[in-house]
Amino acid sequence: MEFCNHNHKTEGFRPSRANIVLVAFIAIGGLYLVTEHRAHLLGWLPFLLILSCPLMYLSMHHGHEHGESDEAEDLLAKKHAVEKDGVAEAGSGAIAE
Repeated sequence: MEFCNHNHKTEGFRPSRANIVLVAFIAIGGLYLVTEHRAHLLGWLPFLLILSCPLMYLSMHHGHEHGESDEAEDLLAKKHAVEKDGVAEAGSGAIAE
């Protein structure tokens, strides 16, 4: 039994008539709300601006890993070892001259 049949042919994006009507209805409703309730919307604008700060913070740091993992510790140890060897080689070369 085959569950994944990837032989679908795509003929491009063709929205159905119902989707076109829905988008037009939402656009007309949004335009009505903006024109009739402009004073109410402008009154909320400062609060929306303040609210956008924590929302942007949460969305930007969503995948950010907090704390160090084992891989990060290994990379730091290798970096310190390379720096230590580089300093020792540079120091020994200066003494030999």
